[in-house]
Amino acid sequence: MPGAGGRPEVSVVIPCYDQGHFLGEAIDSVLAQEGPSVEVVVVDDGSTDRTAEVARRRKGVVLVRQRNRGLAAARNRGLTASRGRFVVFLDADDRLAPAALAASAAALDRRPDHAFVYGRFRNISVRGRPLGTARQEPLASDHYRHLLEKNFIPSPGMVMFRRELFDRIGGFRSSRRLQGSEDYDLYLRATRSFPVCGHGRLVLERRRHEGSMSRRADRMFRHTLAVHRRQWRHARRDPELRRAYRVGREWYRSWFGEQLVTETQLVRERAGWPAVLPRLVTLARYYRCGLRALLGGLPESNHVVFPVVAGEIPGPPAAIAEPPVRGSLTIVGLHPDHCVVGRGFNRRPDGLSVLEISCRNATSRTTAILGGRPVPTRVLGADRVTIVVPDELVERETAWPLYLLK
Repeated sequence: MPGAGGRPEVSVVIPCYDQGHFLGEAIDSVLAQEGPSVEVVVVDDGSTDRTAEVARRRKGVVLVRQRNRGLAAARNRGLTASRGRFVVFLDADDRLAPAALAASAAALDRRPDHAFVYGRFRNISVRGRPLGTARQEPLASDHYRHLLEKNFIPSPGMVMFRRELFDRIGGFRSSRRLQGSEDYDLYLRATRSFPVCGHGRLVLERRRHEGSMSRRADRMFRHTLAVHRRQWRHARRDPELRRAYRVGREWYRSWFGEQLVTETQLVRERAGWPAVLPRLVTLARYYRCGLRALLGGLPESNHVVFPVVAGEIPGPPAAIAEPPVRGSLTIVGLHPDHCVVGRGFNRRPDGLSVLEISCRNATSRTTAILGGRPVPTRVLGADRVTIVVPDELVERETAWPLYLLK
C-alpha cells in the first residue's frame, strides 16, 4: 500500500519463470508484512504456466510481462517498474519472514550512508517446512574482503537495497557467463565502494528443491568462478584482498567441486557417461582431485568409523579428534595408505578452525576430504598437515569421515 505522497516505502520485486505453484506464497508473505508501506511487482519472465493468473488474483500487485530474458533482466525490469525508496528482490519460490521488511527498513533508516542491509535466512523444504537455520553472525566491517572469501549472502531476498545504489553502479549484469551469480556480482560491486551492514534478524525463508537455481552445480561452479575472477584486478594490489581472493577461489573450487561430483554421479547413474561429459570437462578444468575420485572411486569398504572413548584411539589407526570449541563434532576415519592421528582444534587469528594431524609421507599434493568435500590443507613437514575445518562442520553434532588423498 502506498505511503505518504503515494510513493511506497519498499518495493518487493518478484521475478518468476514457471514457478507459479510457489508464487502465491511469495506474494502473500509480502502482503502480510507490517510496518513500512510496500508495493509488490511481479515480473513474468515469459512463463508458460499460471504465473500471470496467480499474480492477478492478488489485489494491488503490479504485473509486468516480458518474453523470457533471464533472471537478471527480469530483476532489472522490475526495478524500473517499481517506485519504492528501498528495494528487495524476492525469488518466486522463497518467502519473506514476518517483520522482515520492518527490520531491514529500520536498519537502512539508521544508516543513511549504507548501500544495503542484510538479514538472516533459514532453509525450508519444497512444502514449506523449516529445515533449520545455519549460524549467521553479521559482520562488523570489511564486507568486500569477506565476500571475496565467500558469498555469505546466498539469496538476494536477504537484502534490502537503497534505490540510489543502482543509479551509481547500475543493475544486475545480464550475461550468460554470470547466470545464477548475478547477485554475487552486484554485492561485490556495491561493497567495493559503499558501506553495508547486517542486522541479524531472520528475513527470508529459502526453499530448497530440485528446480532451484542454486542446485545446478555445473553452472553455478563456472559462473561463480567467473564473477570471482573479475575481482582480481581490484584485489591484486592489496595484500589482504589478494589473500582473501585466493582463499575464496580455493573455497569455491572445493564447495562447488564436491557438489558437482555428487551431481555427476547421480546423472551418470540415470543417463550414462555421455550425459555427464560437460560436467567432466568442468571438473577437469577446475577440480581435478574430484575428477580423480569420481573416475577412480574411493575405497569405501576400507573406511571405518570409530567412537571416541576418553580421547583414546580404539581399534586400527584412525583420525580421531574432538574439538574444544563450539558443538561436539568428532572427525573420524582412515585411509589404507595413511596413518593419521588428530592433534585437536585451535582457532586461528583469522577465525578459522584448524585441525593438525600427523600423516605418514605427507606431500604438498595431499588433499583432505572432510564431510564429503575437500577442504584447504597445508603441509607443515614430513609428517604433519593442517586442515581448515569449515565452521558449519564444527557446529554440527555428528561424525564425519576424513579421507586423505595424494
